[in-house]
Amino acid sequence: MSGDGLMGFSRFLVAVFLVSLSVLSFEVALSFEFAFMFWFYLSFIVIAVAMFGIGVGSVFGFFLLKNGRHPYNVLMHISALGLGGSMLLTLVTARFVSTNLSGFEITLGGLTLPVGAVILIMGSAVVPFIFAGIFLSLALNYPSPARRRISFIYMADLVGAGIGAFLITGLLPFTGVEEVIAFSAIIAVSVSTLFIKRHRILSFTVAAVLIVGSVFVLFNGSFFRPLPLGGKFLSTATDSGAVVIDTVWTSVSRLDLLEYPEGGGRRFVENGEYPITVSRGAASSVQRTDPRWSMFYRKPRSMLAIGSGGGVEVAMALSEGVGRVQAVEINPAIVDYMEGDLAEYSQGLYLDPRVQTQIEDGRTFLHRTSDKYDLIENGVLGSAGLVVPSTAMLTTKDMNVYTVEANQEYIRHLTPDGVAVTIIYGLLDDFNVVDREQGVTAISLKQYSTVREALLREGLDWERHFAIFAFEQDAENFGKTRAQAEYTFIFRNALSQAEVEQLISETQRQGLKVLYAPYNRGSVDFEKLILGLDENRDVSPATDDRPFFYFTDRGLGNMLIAAIGFVLFITLVFIIAPIAVSERLDFDISKGFSLLFFLAIGVGYILVETTLIYRLVLFLGRPSYAFQIVIFSMLTFSGLGSMATGALLRRGEDLSKAMEKMLLAISLIVILYSFTFQSFVLKYIRLELPSKIALTFLALAPPAFIMGMPFPLGLRLISEKDPHKTIWMYGVNSSGAVIASILGMYMALLYGFSKTLLLGGVMYAFAFISLSLYQRGLK
Repeated sequence: MSGDGLMGFSRFLVAVFLVSLSVLSFEVALSFEFAFMFWFYLSFIVIAVAMFGIGVGSVFGFFLLKNGRHPYNVLMHISALGLGGSMLLTLVTARFVSTNLSGFEITLGGLTLPVGAVILIMGSAVVPFIFAGIFLSLALNYPSPARRRISFIYMADLVGAGIGAFLITGLLPFTGVEEVIAFSAIIAVSVSTLFIKRHRILSFTVAAVLIVGSVFVLFNGSFFRPLPLGGKFLSTATDSGAVVIDTVWTSVSRLDLLEYPEGGGRRFVENGEYPITVSRGAASSVQRTDPRWSMFYRKPRSMLAIGSGGGVEVAMALSEGVGRVQAVEINPAIVDYMEGDLAEYSQGLYLDPRVQTQIEDGRTFLHRTSDKYDLIENGVLGSAGLVVPSTAMLTTKDMNVYTVEANQEYIRHLTPDGVAVTIIYGLLDDFNVVDREQGVTAISLKQYSTVREALLREGLDWERHFAIFAFEQDAENFGKTRAQAEYTFIFRNALSQAEVEQLISETQRQGLKVLYAPYNRGSVDFEKLILGLDENRDVSPATDDRPFFYFTDRGLGNMLIAAIGFVLFITLVFIIAPIAVSERLDFDISKGFSLLFFLAIGVGYILVETTLIYRLVLFLGRPSYAFQIVIFSMLTFSGLGSMATGALLRRGEDLSKAMEKMLLAISLIVILYSFTFQSFVLKYIRLELPSKIALTFLALAPPAFIMGMPFPLGLRLISEKDPHKTIWMYGVNSSGAVIASILGMYMALLYGFSKTLLLGGVMYAFAFISLSLYQRGLK
């Protein structure tokens, strides 16, 4: 410690680095946990929860510092201690609530959501981020006359956060998400001991108890694993007698292996909601009444199975005499099971010399291979139990295999007589059904328009190259609601009338109903139905820029508008208003523009970050990889940019002029990326994963480096007038991030990734204008 009781600055930076590392490691682990407990799309809400908590924490930090009753070291110690303790509390709360469900429920699109349980878990999840906000906001107000130190503190914050975001990838092969949370808590509590100056016995005792508790969780993580909420498949299956015989966490998701009583078979369940049947081998394959047998009516010699999972379609192919089967599966744990513990159960299916396995995203594999196949089967969502409710519920998972560009890839990789078959499931609920009598859903129309556009782009006579069939069945996980499996057959060569008649005959034998086929007078008039749709429905082709296949709303809808309004409201009430009121609303024009500046760069940064995460899911092959690699790259390079401002821009230099140049540079680079980044993705997608990760770092380095500069320089500029305002501006910046985390998702849904990224560039241009007006206000 230095003479004034403060920790030495180098040690202080290490403390900030470690706390940020633990916070982001916890945040990523929480996104995995939320993906399992709730529906997948809610995992992205973790970003909003985190930024809101950090913003609220900065408000507490402002008042604690302004009050001045407690020494700086004491505040830092308590906030780090609270951070670690509340991480454990979140885990315990999730476990308790998920096993003792209580609270009112709502039903959306056939899905029952235990809202009370969700609120309790979300409420407990925000607490650690509040403590993190207190710690980090106080850290930026490190008592020192050298305000340029802010740049180095912010650097330690961002670099620590970046490494923390990537940490889970290295840990999950050896442990589970619950253990990662415990590890994060140990780091935070350990950092708290560095600030102990007073009441040493009491402080060390509390820290020791929390560390012991964390270590207990670390070695008994399975005891603290929560259960899935709200009628997810895993809950329904176990309630019906199925037994979980093994559970593993991977870099993709949580995977449970179920065993059904009385010879009912085994299933993988991914993230608690996606059931994947484990095949018992080719000799005892699926019953002949299964409509998937219709895929093999042309007796293919080679087959590509995208999302091969437990090998049901692979087993069917071998039973049909297919000589070469390429099985592509994104989840490494499934392949490990099939080649290891389940090899005997599946009669060595994945070890059969006719089967080649590849752990990879299907689109990436297609870009890399020049092979052509007689049959390409895309059954990623291969069970009615996977159906996502229609009403505003969607998932970003696996969307890239249904786009126009994906269908173009299927067509290009077919042999002259080849056929690509895509199986899609949709609920026959009031929202999704367009024409009940004809069996047409909004998903049918979306698939029709998407495949038609793909064939047009390939220069083919689209009317004679595809057919769509339907098969009505029970929806396993949605009570009395029925579901419909929709089979789309895409042919490399145009069909003759005789070939269409043969196709219809074979599919009808398997119980499929014709929705569309060339030369068939009984086909549904899809064009008429599309033209007659309600103006609020959107069944335009799904593209890589807007790949949300199951999202068929044209507008936000009341639920989504309410979500955005709620975020704006709580941001104003909990982050902006408290400090504004305490300052007696004493605003001059310069204060107003400074608020807009920090709000704009907060919105802009998260819009860019989240859009790049979505965009790079296709490039990197897995949502979890995109999430971690983008956050790691953005935060680490931004941290280096912040450090550069501390090293290069010293007192007396014109900070505002330098910031204006940076903001214009960021705006131009991001706008340029909004027009060119998709081309980058498609050009290099065929590379191996290590090369793509390296390219991602290189592509994100220029904008991220400069994006790390405006915030610390803005704080330095503000602190020259009032040092305490740095904490408030930190909170305002966080509130912008909260807004952007929700706004970015909905912008992508409605307008696509390119326009969302473009908006991020516009926000930095707006920050440039705000800074210029702020400077004029000072004069």
